[in-house]
Parts: sequence; C-alpha cells; structure tokens
Amino acid sequence: MSLDLTTHDIDAIYAEAEQHSPPITSSDQVETIYTEPPQLGSGHTREIELCSGLELSIVDRVLHNELTERAPENEHLVQFSALLSGACDCGEHLQVNTRQSYIGGSGIQPRHFIKTSRSHREVGVDIHM
Repeated sequence: MSLDLTTHDIDAIYAEAEQHSPPITSSDQVETIYTEPPQLGSGHTREIELCSGLELSIVDRVLHNELTERAPENEHLVQFSALLSGACDCGEHLQVNTRQSYIGGSGIQPRHFIKTSRSHREVGVDIHM
C-alpha cells in the first residue's frame, strides 16, 4: 500500500498519536523521544537540543507503507542529514541514502516531495541550526 500525504496530514497523524502515547521528555527538557504513529510504522525519533538553536534528531523507524510526503514551500533552517540504513528520495531535489548525505537550507525551500520505502529500517541523524 502507498500513502500520499501532505505535511499537514502527517502533522495531524503525529498529534493524534501523541494523545495516546505522549512523548517522553527528560527532566531537564533537553531531550524528547517521539514514538512513530502506528498508522505510519514503528520505531521512534529522539530529539536533543544541544544548545540554543542547534538540534540533533536520531531516527530509527520502519514504515508499514510506502510514504510520499508533499511539503509546501517553507522557511528552511540549515540542515545536515545522513542515513546509516534506508533511503529517502526527493526527486530532482536530492536523494539521501547510506552513500549520499544532505547539507542545505537557510532560506526558502520550494515545494517538494519526500518518498520513503516501506519495510526498510531507516536509521539516521539530522542536525538543524
């Protein structure tokens, strides 16, 4: 099965999932672990605020379906993204996999899509500044 969702749709799925399985936040409010919504897959994302304006995300998930996320034009922070397993296809913009990482941002990001395969474990890191 293939899901074709907007960023807004995905945000709504995560918000609903958080009602049933709230994120786990460290006592110092620096680290938060989010569980992957069951409608999308299994696994988690761990977000750590290293210092003001610098955030590290560690992703370890498996999607139940092929997922295409359609993202609108948006302001984009500086981002570094690398995958240890899995792949992410953004068409003409970029492809991230175990051999190709991504560095970009700091401006307006045009509309784009992100396609992720199902049943492949995706393990990676994102750094946002």
